[in-house]
Amino acid sequence: MKYQPNIPSELFNKFIENLGYIPEGQSILVVRDFYTACYLSINNKVTFVSDDQEAIELFIKTVIYNPEFGTDDKYIFVRENIKTEWLNTINWVIKNMKFDVAIMNPPYDGNLHLKILEKVIPIANKVVNISPANQFFAAKRLLKEYPMIQKSKFLKNNIVNIELIAPEKASQIFAASFAGPLMIISYDNNCKNELNYMDYNVVPIELRSVFDKTIRKCNDKKIPNLYDEILKNTNKKFILPCPEVHGNQGKKDWAEITSSNYARALKAKQRWNWHLSFDTEIERKNCYDSWHTRFHQFIHNLIKADNFNYYGQLPWLNDYSQPWTDKRFCEYFEITGYIDDDHAEPDSEWETILKTIEEYK
Repeated sequence: MKYQPNIPSELFNKFIENLGYIPEGQSILVVRDFYTACYLSINNKVTFVSDDQEAIELFIKTVIYNPEFGTDDKYIFVRENIKTEWLNTINWVIKNMKFDVAIMNPPYDGNLHLKILEKVIPIANKVVNISPANQFFAAKRLLKEYPMIQKSKFLKNNIVNIELIAPEKASQIFAASFAGPLMIISYDNNCKNELNYMDYNVVPIELRSVFDKTIRKCNDKKIPNLYDEILKNTNKKFILPCPEVHGNQGKKDWAEITSSNYARALKAKQRWNWHLSFDTEIERKNCYDSWHTRFHQFIHNLIKADNFNYYGQLPWLNDYSQPWTDKRFCEYFEITGYIDDDHAEPDSEWETILKTIEEYK
């Protein structure tokens, strides 16, 4: 069947963990996850919506024609996997139904999943949704490119939990190749989140304190991206190319910003010809080395959603006359728990950083 996880029980377990309980006696909307629809039909009234004909036919045989499931379950077949058909179907659901819970793996086609989310959240008390994380999680780039999120009170104010699924793990669950993480995000209409959207709503709870000390602290700092034509008017001679694309999914260099070989990094070619320029070779090399610390790997993991690099959210320290090590980064950003580059105090921010890096290897 199309769109179905290769390990269905694992995705179902993640849905339930993020919902916080196993529903019983409730009205539930399930979008495109056959296993979840069947399992929850045992003790609930389920409406299963999918554009996968095979999944619909199997749901009919397994649930609708099986008296053990009762007679209160429904299915809705979206006959074409296109935006208009999906939105027309969801609009019909909105007019005719209300739900206690919606569990969704909506189609991902541009911002279609966001439009579906925005329509479903008001008609369900709780919503658990899985979709690619880059639409939400690419830091500054987010609000500039996706004004729908910025304007939508539902997408902004009702988030209660976020779980990121690393690309390698997502690829195992769905037997597909993912260039970036997936995100399971939970909404509760009884919870009104008053926090600023970019401060917290897109940041998993365990990363919020580190996010505050790093990404937010660097928000107003501007990396001096220099283009070829500008280089002609500067006396800075030591140029560090900034490739627009770097990092191979599932490989150790996923969180790197440029080549792990310094000589090769200086010869990098890039479509937009971004460069950093320095007065001395020492400054250039120190900046390059700082990009290969564990601290920078963590920051890049936090903001990277695909193979593209988002330099505007990286920490820019202005002074690279001295080396920037993990220890120095922790001191500068007041990261707690640093013992050494590989060890941290329990339940500290440095331990969170090391664990996050490990998850993405």
